[in-house]
Amino acid sequence: KAVLAVQISFGGFQIDRRLNLYSPDRLVRVDVSSRLKVAELNPSVTLKKHLFVLRPSASASIKRQSEFRDYPDPDGRYGYEGVWRYALRLTESSDVIIRCPVISDYLYENPFECQMWTVNDRHGRILFHGDAWPTSHRLAKGEYTVRVQIKHNKREVL
Repeated sequence: KAVLAVQISFGGFQIDRRLNLYSPDRLVRVDVSSRLKVAELNPSVTLKKHLFVLRPSASASIKRQSEFRDYPDPDGRYGYEGVWRYALRLTESSDVIIRCPVISDYLYENPFECQMWTVNDRHGRILFHGDAWPTSHRLAKGEYTVRVQIKHNKREVL
C-alpha cells in the first residue's frame, strides 16, 4: 500500500475586456489581474490583423458625369462623381481588405448612387477593384494607390 499526497493549484489571469487594439491613439490600456494568488506576468503580443486608417493624399476631384459615358437619372439629369486617392505603403506582403466604413455598410439605404474603388500599382495599373462588399486581396510589399469613386446627383453632398 502506498500513500500519495497531491496538491493541485489553479491559477491564471483575468483580462478586463476583449482585446481589440483599435484606437486612434494607437495605445490601449489592458488591465490584467490574478484573483487567486500573486503571479508574475510576461506579456507578449502577436498581431493577426492590422488596421490602416488612410487619409487622402490630395483633395477630392469632383466633376459632372460625362454625357457620353454615364446614363442620366430618371429626370434626365446627370449627377456628379467624387474621386479620392489614398497612398498605401506595405512593408511586407499582406492580405488587404479595402473598406469605406462611412458608406460600405449600406446598400439600399445608401444615399449615394455608386461606390467603387480600385487599387493601382506604382505604374498606374489596376490590380483589383471592389464596391460595397469588401473582399480580401493579397498584395506584395510595395507602394500602391487606392482610388475611391462615389457618385451622387448633388455636388454639395460630395
